[in-house]
Amino acid sequence: MFKDNAIAMEEIRFGGLTVPSTEQGNTPSFKKKDGLNNEFDIIEQAFIQLTSSEEGKKQYGDPDKGATLEQIWRVSGAISGKNPVCLLATGKPDVPVSEIEKLVRVNPKQMVDALKEIFGLSNNVGIQILYHDGKTGHSISLQSFDNSTSRFIYHDPWPDFSLLSKEYNVANIDAQRVNGQIWSLTDDELEQVVFAALVPKNFWAAFSGEKFTKSFDELQQSDFWDYFHIRITAEQNDMDGTTFQLKTGGFQSEISLYVKINMAGELKESNLEINRGWLFGPPYGINPFALDVIKSFLGATVSPFDILGTNYVRALFDMELIKDYAQKFNNNLDEHSMYSDILKVYFGLTESFYIPFDYSDLLFKNVVLDDTQLLIIKMNIDVLY
Repeated sequence: MFKDNAIAMEEIRFGGLTVPSTEQGNTPSFKKKDGLNNEFDIIEQAFIQLTSSEEGKKQYGDPDKGATLEQIWRVSGAISGKNPVCLLATGKPDVPVSEIEKLVRVNPKQMVDALKEIFGLSNNVGIQILYHDGKTGHSISLQSFDNSTSRFIYHDPWPDFSLLSKEYNVANIDAQRVNGQIWSLTDDELEQVVFAALVPKNFWAAFSGEKFTKSFDELQQSDFWDYFHIRITAEQNDMDGTTFQLKTGGFQSEISLYVKINMAGELKESNLEINRGWLFGPPYGINPFALDVIKSFLGATVSPFDILGTNYVRALFDMELIKDYAQKFNNNLDEHSMYSDILKVYFGLTESFYIPFDYSDLLFKNVVLDDTQLLIIKMNIDVLY
């Protein structure tokens, strides 16, 4: 518990998003780092870029002063493209949280227990932790949990030591160095100081028992599979799943399909390749069969949790709307929106456009393969492995 009631009235800021400078105070301050050696360096430099202007500092925090909880939540969303779920520990000083999209209030023990379970779901997750020892706020990244020792393994951006080393915090936490900037602390120690955790939405959904994935069996039972008479023509197994090559009943020279599933049979990646020469032609200048294939593919391969967002995209591939945009582009009426940017790729005016949904990612891209111009539409679902 925080015993100093004045802390509750102060604006709590957390350091640790970038490498610290030699200036030290209650909130770590930071300087630019030369070279990008790993994912943490990339995140650090992204934070510095986001906060390079006064407006950026208001939105994302100040490298010299740290960032608030809301600002760090925005940084996480800006860097990953997806806003995380924020677990906020009860019994701590109140801080502004109204802008955080999804907030879950739990006591510190419940939070730490949840983090243990989440690490048990997959070894492919990093969780940003904000802690406050009663004096200093800091950010670290949990990497794993060792059940045999009840210790969390974490990365601390502080270069020479961790602020959770015994001599550098007022909460008497005794973190142990593992290697370089990798440290460990016990679950009880984390429980003492944890303030908030930023958990990727897919991991929180899995922990909560929400089904955000789609199985290959479900794809095979979809209208898309049935209507276009899709069949499996080849499969290839590897260490992390299986890739299936697919064929439609018709238009086989114009369409290529493959999907990749993980070891649990969940769709990871779905890929639709269409010959650009087939997109346009008589009787309307725009091939209605191509529009049907695209709309059906998008609806069949997206996460069930993202179907609403995908429906907005699918609505673009309506014949009359496509023709309307074609007229705008022909008249050089430029428009900047997600819809126009997608259709600019469809018409071959730009190379690519990427859309992150909460649990899926959608990419439209023009490529040339073996002297053939292709429109590639790729849907990924954020499965855990």
